[in-house]
Amino acid sequence: MKLVAMMSFWDEKPAWLSTVVSSAAAAGCNHIVCVDGPYALLSLTRSSSGVEQHDAIIRAANVAGIGLTLHVPDSPFVGNEVEKRSLMFRLALEITSEDDWLLSVDADMPVSKALGLRRRLEETDLNAAEVTLMDSGSRQSIRLLFRAMRGLEVADTHFNYRYPIGDSWSYLWGNRPLEPALQLHDITVEHWTDDRDPVRKAEQVKYYDRRDSLGIESSDVLFEGVDGKLVKLKGKQCQSGA
Repeated sequence: MKLVAMMSFWDEKPAWLSTVVSSAAAAGCNHIVCVDGPYALLSLTRSSSGVEQHDAIIRAANVAGIGLTLHVPDSPFVGNEVEKRSLMFRLALEITSEDDWLLSVDADMPVSKALGLRRRLEETDLNAAEVTLMDSGSRQSIRLLFRAMRGLEVADTHFNYRYPIGDSWSYLWGNRPLEPALQLHDITVEHWTDDRDPVRKAEQVKYYDRRDSLGIESSDVLFEGVDGKLVKLKGKQCQSGA
């Protein structure tokens, strides 16, 4: 079994990026897919985070002995979070099979405890797993691990993960009926979002306000796939999964 971490990032502290990559390797990941780039709704002009952050990721992966796929775009993601996460999944699926698992984290989410993670994933027949997210002293269960099902994609919103079954869809995360998940609540992931600098935090809040006021995650989204072709996410047409 291969365990592949996926990290979406933009304009983060290099030390954070290094820590997340190193923690993924320590958790048993063989490879990490890192996707750089801003959302189009951000008030930014640069298309990538820059060489300092890229170098931090490359060095950490090299030291940890973990494989690396680093995607650096040439323009902001017009489809914002849905487009960016969709590309992240497509890149991960290119190097995996359905025997493998994906760990989805952000640049402020290092894995802090993962005892026996690989063995427990190998032993389950389920397609998703919940871990515990530690956030400013609070604890919550969250699905961050997903079997690398063929056709797995992000649809409608950045937190709806689904894959095709016949003429319908089965959902592994989101606000639809979900497949059951393996309970791994002793596996912990930290969440450092409150520790971002004030300017970066303010930009983050403004983005969420724009996203919600425009309702951009409720309509169809076009994004560029791995092969360079535009792919349409089927917004309101999708059905509830098994």
